[in-house]
Amino acid sequence: MAVTKLGIYNDALLKVGEAALDTITDDRDSRYALDALYDAGAVNVCLELVKPRFAVKTASIASTASTTAYAYQAAIPADFLAMVGLYADADLDQPVTRYVQDGSVLLQDTGTVYLRYVWTNTTEANFTEAFARVVSYYLAREVCYRFDPHRYETLNTAFSEAVEALASAESARDPGSRPSSPGSALSNALRAIYNDALLILGQDKLPAGNADHINRVRLDTALEAGAIEDVLEDTEWKFGVTSVQIDYDLSVTPPWGWDYALQKPADLLRISGLFSDEMMRHGIKDYVDEGDYFYCGYDTVYLRYISSDWVSEVAAWPTYFARLVAAKVAYNAAPLINPALIEHARNVYFQRKDAGMGNDAVQSPPQVIQQGDWVTSRYRGGYRGRP
Repeated sequence: MAVTKLGIYNDALLKVGEAALDTITDDRDSRYALDALYDAGAVNVCLELVKPRFAVKTASIASTASTTAYAYQAAIPADFLAMVGLYADADLDQPVTRYVQDGSVLLQDTGTVYLRYVWTNTTEANFTEAFARVVSYYLAREVCYRFDPHRYETLNTAFSEAVEALASAESARDPGSRPSSPGSALSNALRAIYNDALLILGQDKLPAGNADHINRVRLDTALEAGAIEDVLEDTEWKFGVTSVQIDYDLSVTPPWGWDYALQKPADLLRISGLFSDEMMRHGIKDYVDEGDYFYCGYDTVYLRYISSDWVSEVAAWPTYFARLVAAKVAYNAAPLINPALIEHARNVYFQRKDAGMGNDAVQSPPQVIQQGDWVTSRYRGGYRGRP
């Protein structure tokens, strides 16, 4: 049913307990009172408060040089009523946040701008039923003192609630800024980790395909900030340990002190141990880790370490590690996705870390416990039993 001015008037009169009009030209005090309000800008007041999308348009405005502290000035359109947003690009992805509305111009530093605004040339034929109800509440509130002053508080509350509800619904109709492109398709293994992270944060799983879903981009951001590297470096994960023999570099002569320089592996992420024997039972304590080299007194050493190659080997991760990474990503991304669950994500991360370290520990054979210096010195020279 089309919205009409007569319908809006009669809805307002019903709210103040007055009889409805037969026509929009009835010779009655109530009609004259409503006309006065309507002509004084009642619709524009409601348009400014709600900013309904049926009354919103976008204009590209070329700028000219400004004599103020801002570089440019852009003329505001003559039918401008209220601003919805100001952007630096035609896709409306880059909001302009630094500007001043100075009379009939916008002062800013961008040059050509794209103004999204509520315009004044709107008629009842464009109104939605919800907006017409807001206008009728406004009219009823303003005229109730003439007909029934006791209704003012009730009408004022109803008007405020109608404005708030409709403004929220209308703002959701504009798409948000387009997120950055995720750039590449998700592997099945990484998609499972992302969906696990979203489950921790109380979110739906990602849609199929490589869509630029905002949560996908936020999880990418958390991952690219070093979430995997952080978890790998945090402890000595047995599943990720690699061992290599390193011979000293003939082309490098230490300037002083140590006899040999041994180049580190390019994929070294975390050192698990540096040893002098191939069975890796005698750890080296006297060495310097500097830049791309180890400096020590051995011409050959044996290194156990976590390889950075594991960062990209997502499908090869054991389940306990994949779940821990998911919890880490959820914790890092929580401020962007669901700030209310930051503490929950943190707790899940530490719970999974404890469980993961336990599972990882049982994956390796038991280690020979080496005697420490105190035990060695106690028994040096042979066993001394009690007399």
